[in-house]
Amino acid sequence: MQICENIKRLRENRNLTQKELAKLSGISEGMIKQYETNVRTPKQDKINQIASALGVSPEVLVAPRNNPGEDMHSLFRVFRNCKGSFDTEGNLRFDLKDITLWFEEWKRYQQALEEANGLIDEIDRNSAIASAEDRFNFWMDIYPRSASLKGDFEELYKKHKESL
Repeated sequence: MQICENIKRLRENRNLTQKELAKLSGISEGMIKQYETNVRTPKQDKINQIASALGVSPEVLVAPRNNPGEDMHSLFRVFRNCKGSFDTEGNLRFDLKDITLWFEEWKRYQQALEEANGLIDEIDRNSAIASAEDRFNFWMDIYPRSASLKGDFEELYKKHKESL
């Protein structure tokens, strides 16, 4: 996703108007509109302000370069730097608490998708899949806060859903 799409997605997920995001971030509404429509690209200081207003890390807003070679080498670096290994069942393990937490969330997401796919009613199934995706994306969007919340994440996610 491009930065314009990320700003809009997160703003809408928080049920904010462009005007409200502008006020929270200290950036004019006109600039927020230009960022969301990709007329302008925010500089790092504006990215930081928007991220703060949305309660996310600035990295969540920045568009990945989508270079498969770079992406793979980033993964290799994480694997080496965090003592990556595989257990006897083929699960990837790291000697880093936050990656382990992310992997646990990913497994929870996969389990929710599996349960959703077992639903007979198509509307219920699609709703359950969308809910699982929303929860997993919310966990990643608010990282590192989500990693430190432990049991309190469910309460925060519930409030997030109620605000929509």
